Amino acid sequence: MNWTRNFRLMGFIVLVLTASLVLLYSEFAKPPGVIVIYVGAESPCKEIITMGSIITEVAGIPIKDSADFKRVTEGIEDITTFIINDNPRICDIPKNSSLEVTVENIKKGGLSLGIDIGGGTFYLFKLEGNSLQDVLESIKSRINQYGLVNTKVGSFDNENIQIITDSEEEKYVRFLTERGSVEGGLILNVEKDEFVFNDKTYKLDLKNGKSVSINGTEYKPGQYFTLDDVKIKVENISRNVTTFFVKIFDEGDLTPTKDPANSRRLMKQDSGYVFVVPILLSEEASENFAKATKGQEIIINPATGESFLKNSLLLSIDDEEFVNLPISSQDAGKEKNELIIWGYRVRREDANNDMLRLSTLIKTKRLKTNLILKKTGSYASKSGGLFVISLLYTVLIAIVATSVAFLVKYHKKGIISLPLILVCLSEFLFILSVISLEWFVFLIFFFGVGSVLIKEEIRNWINWLAVFLMFVITIGITMSKWVLGIPSIMGLIFVLLISLGQGVFMSYQPLKKRETYTLADYRQSIDKIWLFTTIVTIIFFVLFLIGEPYREFAMTTSLGLMIATTITIPIYSSIIEKIVR
Repeated sequence: MNWTRNFRLMGFIVLVLTASLVLLYSEFAKPPGVIVIYVGAESPCKEIITMGSIITEVAGIPIKDSADFKRVTEGIEDITTFIINDNPRICDIPKNSSLEVTVENIKKGGLSLGIDIGGGTFYLFKLEGNSLQDVLESIKSRINQYGLVNTKVGSFDNENIQIITDSEEEKYVRFLTERGSVEGGLILNVEKDEFVFNDKTYKLDLKNGKSVSINGTEYKPGQYFTLDDVKIKVENISRNVTTFFVKIFDEGDLTPTKDPANSRRLMKQDSGYVFVVPILLSEEASENFAKATKGQEIIINPATGESFLKNSLLLSIDDEEFVNLPISSQDAGKEKNELIIWGYRVRREDANNDMLRLSTLIKTKRLKTNLILKKTGSYASKSGGLFVISLLYTVLIAIVATSVAFLVKYHKKGIISLPLILVCLSEFLFILSVISLEWFVFLIFFFGVGSVLIKEEIRNWINWLAVFLMFVITIGITMSKWVLGIPSIMGLIFVLLISLGQGVFMSYQPLKKRETYTLADYRQSIDKIWLFTTIVTIIFFVLFLIGEPYREFAMTTSLGLMIATTITIPIYSSIIEKIVR
């Protein structure tokens, strides 16, 4: 056996087997159960269900995935047994209460169906104000920032907002619809009858523990007053301590840094992870920082000898503490134009989500009004089935038409339609495997291009442009979340038509010349195939750069074209040569 003549076929067989394993493994090797990613502050089970817990059973019913968990826990009440981390735990759920627990599948991966094909879950929100279009644009911007490809938002009855998402992206709905009010400032705990602000001392007079008088004006908890143009909120009043929140900035004062060397990042530290989000402060926030920190009490860390302000910087989102940052004594009283916000989380997923959440709110700002959840339920696509059926009919019609055409024209030699159909269907298998596991595309690319180089099938410099663009698209595929939606279905149909056309073209000369068919004839045909591939790749590369709604269609078609030109059509040509002789 001549290895250089058969390695492509052998490698193709290995790729087919690997692609089949990729599709099957993700479905059959997925462990049962779900992992908890959010527990509400009012959840009746917050004492036994914590973030990171793995739930495999609820009320005696096995939980395989997030859909099972949602179905079983919807409307659940009374004393309920959960199997959490392989141990039974009991929770008493009051009537008419919500569990307030969000989960996700333990292992992601596998073939993901777009909501336009496989359906999902819908959420209907009512606006407190009249800013429908502004809120819609903000949510769309957040969807882009989070990189969600299977979540759609739109107006419903021109009054409400509807969000449709799949089970994997459902956890982001609460982040997409949160008001997103980001505030940062100092917490001042005043134990005496005076306090220092901006290096000045102010008298404080308690009024029966219910209000406090500053500069002759009384304030109650929740009220604001201003000192040196800085807003200060009375947080709490007790007999011994009065707590103030000195506001330094809100999300309107923050912008992401443009320095690539100082961008957001995630780092492993000890048994957890640290996320870092550098931001730029507005001029007003910089001045507020200097005023708020000037003259504040300093403490020294005995372990390191470092000195910090006694009062740290508290950053909150929608009035809930997000991170608490120490302030170096060296920065006290100085205007800071840049601030490094960081936080520590035990789970990598939590650290990454919080980093993404903060950076998203800094870019998209707060919503103009609050959203109130009215209704949620299952969503079934009405058009998805039509497109799937269209794909199946296209494949069937193409197979029948090609087979009949070959048999009528070439009679017994018409059996060459069978390998053509098989190699075309293998392209479907490869594309579905890449959608299931994006990194599989690298194996396809390097095997295909390597085969082309060994066979010396690229003879014009312009064709190297196609190879370069294929490589760029390959990298883009690995960096994108890809679902099998309507654009991908349309791409698969286009791939089938292109592959059949290329196959028929490569069949013409071998069937016509038979014994006189030479290597030169093959190279001449493959040169034309590569010219066509280069032109089409350039076109679809432009669509790939444009992005939605063309990105998935461009990725599907470009990937199919790469597979056909570098792997399947050359293999089909070698099979034809053996059949016709």
